[in-house]
Amino acid sequence: AGLEHGSIVSLTSTDRSNKNKAPKGRLLVVLADDISGELGNVLSILKTKPKRIKLASGLVTDEVASVQPILYNAAGDLLKLVEPHLRKYNTTAVHFMGRSLAGGVASLAATILDGSIPLPTTKAKGKTKKKNAEER
Repeated sequence: AGLEHGSIVSLTSTDRSNKNKAPKGRLLVVLADDISGELGNVLSILKTKPKRIKLASGLVTDEVASVQPILYNAAGDLLKLVEPHLRKYNTTAVHFMGRSLAGGVASLAATILDGSIPLPTTKAKGKTKKKNAEER
């Protein structure tokens, strides 16, 4: 994978047969959160009821993953922010890094990007509680 994604080895290569191909980019996204030192805030986020997301692929039909909704939505927002850069630089390799809650966002963003789970959908305003309950 490293050779195909622009590793150091490819920079020193004397093989110029790929000269006409568009260069491939590598993107490193480092995330941080501003509450990781505040245990009460971290716990209040983590105690939110998990959301069940149907997996795009899996070993069993109708397989689901449980995700923390705040982190899942943050991962979706992150990907929407990063998308223009992926296209601009012809990025073929993306690495997400983070610790604590930011690590959860990084992990979910990578999972969404590889197609295992879908991007979060934004809820239309004005939905009733009954309709939201029916969607679950």
